[in-house]
Amino acid sequence: MAADTREAQRSIRQRIRQLRKHRGWTQEELAQKARISYKHLQAIEEGDRSGSLDVYCRIAVALGVDWPEVFRRPEPSP
Repeated sequence: MAADTREAQRSIRQRIRQLRKHRGWTQEELAQKARISYKHLQAIEEGDRSGSLDVYCRIAVALGVDWPEVFRRPEPSP
């Protein structure tokens, strides 16, 4: 896998985690709202698996953001 692809996937999973934690949700809560399995979301956030565009869109809808927001670089931690 190319370095750019790995970096993009890392950025997506960090952004999803950042948005989820900002809402105070657990992985289980986000997975339920996105209608995906908890194990699938966990694997995405841990980098063990990548999601399809459909899954990323479901996550975005559950988080209440436009889907491109999921692909934005995560904001630096304070």
